[in-house]
Amino acid sequence: MQWTLRDLSLLVIVSASIAGSAAAQPALQDSLSSNAKRLWTLTGDLGSVGEVYRISGRENRRPNQTGRMFLRPTLTLANRLTIRSEFLLSTEGSSALARHNINQYLINPSWTWNATRYSARIGDFSDAYTPTTFNGVQVRGGGLAVQHERMNVSVLGGRTKPATQGGADGGSYRQTLVASRVGYGDERRALSAFLLYASDDGGSLPALPDTAGAIDSTEVGTAVNPYAVTPQENLVVAAWGHMNLMNRQLSLAGELSRSSYTRDRRAADAGSGRSDYALDTKARYRRKQYELTGGYRRIGPGYVSLGVSSMHSDQQELLAGGAVRIGRRTSLRAQASRQNDNLAGQKAATTVRYRYVTSLSLRPTRLWAVSFSGNYVTMENGSTNDSARVAFSAWILGMNHAIAFGHRSRVQSVSLGYTAQASGDDNPLRDNSDAESHTVNIRAMVRALASLSASPSIGFTNVHTTAQGWRRTMTYGLALQHRGAGNRLMSTMASSVSSAAGDVSVTTTLGSRYAVTRSNSLELRVAWNRFRGAADATTGEGNYDEYTNRLGWSHRF
Repeated sequence: MQWTLRDLSLLVIVSASIAGSAAAQPALQDSLSSNAKRLWTLTGDLGSVGEVYRISGRENRRPNQTGRMFLRPTLTLANRLTIRSEFLLSTEGSSALARHNINQYLINPSWTWNATRYSARIGDFSDAYTPTTFNGVQVRGGGLAVQHERMNVSVLGGRTKPATQGGADGGSYRQTLVASRVGYGDERRALSAFLLYASDDGGSLPALPDTAGAIDSTEVGTAVNPYAVTPQENLVVAAWGHMNLMNRQLSLAGELSRSSYTRDRRAADAGSGRSDYALDTKARYRRKQYELTGGYRRIGPGYVSLGVSSMHSDQQELLAGGAVRIGRRTSLRAQASRQNDNLAGQKAATTVRYRYVTSLSLRPTRLWAVSFSGNYVTMENGSTNDSARVAFSAWILGMNHAIAFGHRSRVQSVSLGYTAQASGDDNPLRDNSDAESHTVNIRAMVRALASLSASPSIGFTNVHTTAQGWRRTMTYGLALQHRGAGNRLMSTMASSVSSAAGDVSVTTTLGSRYAVTRSNSLELRVAWNRFRGAADATTGEGNYDEYTNRLGWSHRF
């Protein structure tokens, strides 16, 4: 489905018409009796956005036209039942550049009955149980949560992935997930148990051909491995708890999870299955002038949770840190950690990472704030083979000064930042990977007029690599903000010019938001990016011009 500029304009006009109808709601409510007003209230916002995109000199990065409509109402009945909803319709899901339809909806009613609070969700939503069980995965389905005094129970389930044909590594089977949580406790002490089961539908993609044992090719130069995308199955059980002791000065928390995972449900034997556990503990001791923290985390090499959007297994980490306040204007923080892999001893070498972080914050005067930071990282695997050996190290030092003169001053604030960093690898095969850089940024906030403020900035970065020597990048920026029409009109402009080794990029964005009424606003945004420089070594693309125009309407009711 392709949308033209006329279609996008019509989308905004239709949304504005709906908003105008909704604007009549207060008058309608005023006509109701006072008793009816107490029974229900309706609040929220709705609107639409139309966008036109063009680029010349290189391939498109996004669809040429995009249209969105959104509605977020909240209905409250008798101060007991609250129904929050979100609806999003977009043309992006039907474009050639998108693999999935991104239209979303969510209905979230919640109510209280006999001191018990209930909450339900129907549609598209996400939740966070723990970092190793369920976190950050979008679900299209439903869920129910019940809380009574210190007891809470929740269950959810639905589809997490649609069936997608993507070749050797980009496809997916249709996946469904069910998760539940049972907890008891309060802020002082609490204990929770979790259960998660995820499974792919093996019939959601075409069956393998009879000759599936070998890699096939559907196009010249394109290899498709039918076993690269497999139907998976996963079961995770976990327990989590926390405890506050010594008048909340000491805090302890921990999580223990166990997973069983099958990579390919089609396998006749159990060779594609594995199980392992994950452990995460934290401790904190806090007093008025100082704080001590520590923790230990272990994620086994066979641990997998399909309810987590991103997680690295086969690692353990030990960390310790602390913070101290010196007087009222000085604070110091430090943290150290050690991380390693190869927990089961299955690799020829073990990679060990050390990380040290520290920061010092000072306030010499009421107007002047200073901060210093340092970060040092090492990574070594101890391999005797230079082709596999890793001996990487990097350090970063930073300093920042901020002076605030106050809103009545013409120059309201000035900031100066400096960062130095270097990295390298002792492996002689990676001599050309050494790098060093120095960056300086200066920014100011100036009140040019009573309704106009400006923020000029300048920055430069010097980078040295073994292959290219020293290269300098200069960046100049200016941001303006203006309020007019009795603060109903807000206009902004941001422009920056960046040059490096003959490449020049100019980026400018103009935006304006106008409150047509107290409940209705219109927003316009125009952006363009002009690049002039050498052609990209990989794509061969060089000079290009990029334009984005956006028009939006929103209504609050």
